[in-house]
Amino acid sequence: MTTHSKHNPMTTIHYLGPAGTFSELAAQTLGGEIFALIPETARGGCSLVPQPTLARAMAAVDDDNNFAVVPYYNLIEGLIQETLDLVIERRLAVLAARQIPVQFAIGGYLPENAAQDANAEMSVFSYPKALAQCSDFLLEHFPGATLCETSSTAQATRQVAESRTGLVIARRETLESLAVPVLHDDIGNRQYSRRNYTEFLLVGRPESKPLMPTHPSPTSHVRTLIAILPAVDRVGLLADILGQIAFFGINLLKIHSRPA
Repeated sequence: MTTHSKHNPMTTIHYLGPAGTFSELAAQTLGGEIFALIPETARGGCSLVPQPTLARAMAAVDDDNNFAVVPYYNLIEGLIQETLDLVIERRLAVLAARQIPVQFAIGGYLPENAAQDANAEMSVFSYPKALAQCSDFLLEHFPGATLCETSSTAQATRQVAESRTGLVIARRETLESLAVPVLHDDIGNRQYSRRNYTEFLLVGRPESKPLMPTHPSPTSHVRTLIAILPAVDRVGLLADILGQIAFFGINLLKIHSRPA
């Protein structure tokens, strides 16, 4: 998603790279939404920029033309605490959130004796969280495989595509883009019979908030992320905070409490 203008500033969406990951898919989805909210007369170009770490993606949000799309919560793995810490530390505003379905495939090249020997030596490459989120499938179909962690599913796919050895877990689209044979699709673990998803946040500078609807309709589902940093600790403090939330009729969807 890249457009150009000579007169208006570039809007840049930073995300945890590289290309070919679910983070890029989330950046395309949320980036398109934020770009559509900018008045047409004020639009410049819009580009997606992969960053090597969450910290680098968040640090790149240094003015109201830069945004970041970062993972926040996974149905199976749970909260990504680093994301919340960076939002607070850098005083960023959460502008939107979207759940992106996580559907993994496995592809690659089986050893010649794999059909006859269930314990044939083989390696499965992928990002650590992808391996964890497909653990049930791996235990059933490749119990003796060596699990090899890589920096991303895209990097693992390139490695297997170049060497033509081993298996890789990644998005089906990523496997197909590098001509890696797809062996099984939709191999992710289920949680309470639900398909896995990752929720991503679109974050920006607080002054970017006017890009979002200022007066939502009474029927719209508005969610707000509130961070409370108490100056003192005492017995019953959390209960008192939750009591205030209930008193004002706020529906609490998630709570993350941790020692600071």
